[in-house]
Amino acid sequence: TGILHKSSESRTFPMNVEAGGGYFSLQIVVLVLFGLYALLLLYHIIDLCWQMRCMHLKARRIHRPFKAFLSFLTDFFTEPWNLVELVSLIISLGTLVSFLVLMLNGFRSQYRFSTGNSAGYVVPNIDVRYYKMKPVVDPERYLEDDWFVFNQFEQVAVLREVFLELAALNSLWAGIKAIKTMSNFSMMSTFSNTLAHGKSRNLYFI
Repeated sequence: TGILHKSSESRTFPMNVEAGGGYFSLQIVVLVLFGLYALLLLYHIIDLCWQMRCMHLKARRIHRPFKAFLSFLTDFFTEPWNLVELVSLIISLGTLVSFLVLMLNGFRSQYRFSTGNSAGYVVPNIDVRYYKMKPVVDPERYLEDDWFVFNQFEQVAVLREVFLELAALNSLWAGIKAIKTMSNFSMMSTFSNTLAHGKSRNLYFI
């Protein structure tokens, strides 16, 4: 149309992820919880791999190698709870990786808000060469430094959004896995039977 429509939006996000985004220090607590989460995730991955191995060995006792593998895949993926376990572990692993990428981001950990020139953020030399930025004595360098900082803010914001989306999906699938665990108790049979009868409606809701 030849008409330029201007728009702008603002997004807030914490740079101090290890402190919970506040003025208090939660670094030790966050690290301890992160370590526990990583250990439990590793345990569930090993447990699922062991179950898959046992199912495959059981199929090999009955069928030939190639047919045993197909039989194993059929038996494993036709069980709904196995799919829930597999998808949940994939999402959990993605959540772990995205959190590590966010925490280890150099700009996020090194940048500090300051109004003084001496304490300002210095663009790494590798980025200066990559973006072919002007020398420090050039007046345009200040503008390029600002562009670089804004670009880094955008990248950190995207990393955080990816982490939050994966964490939300992880919470959903963790709730579904909790239903599987609770269904093993006899006192929860009424609840699990109700969910089983309404599973199609629940899938539409999700």
